[in-house]
Amino acid sequence: PIFLTEDDVDVRKVRSRGLSNKVFTHLSYTWPKGKDGWIPYLGIGGEVEFGQHKKQSNSGCSTCPTCSLSQWGVWLKGGFSFE
Repeated sequence: PIFLTEDDVDVRKVRSRGLSNKVFTHLSYTWPKGKDGWIPYLGIGGEVEFGQHKKQSNSGCSTCPTCSLSQWGVWLKGGFSFE
């Protein structure tokens, strides 16, 4: 095997940054307890994350690209509890 040393890789010239903003919400409802003691609930939610993809010249680093992922998600949650 050939092992890399610190002299083989120049990490000082290779930089990237990541910055993103995220918004999320979750709404749920719990029904009143029934005669049999079961309490059903149901919820729905979603999230969106906005990433940046551009070159910036901040902090004295004119070659550092800003690269972060954008993603989204939705969910549905339901179940019962027993009292």
